[in-house]
Amino acid sequence: LDGHLATRPFLVGDGPTIAEFSVASMLFMAEMADLPLAPYPNIRAWFARAAALPGWAETAPPAAEAA
Repeated sequence: LDGHLATRPFLVGDGPTIAEFSVASMLFMAEMADLPLAPYPNIRAWFARAAALPGWAETAPPAAEAA
């Protein structure tokens, strides 16, 4: 996925599609799940673009609080 995103801003085409919502939704929990995303700069940049889309701020899960 990181290689795929190296040459395009979104998963399919030049703009967001349902694919962004399907894949990005899981990444909102990446930090809490301790997913190793540091080695994947294109995924992180794509996720930032997807998370900035209208509607995400209102519907995204809250940030994990320290236990």
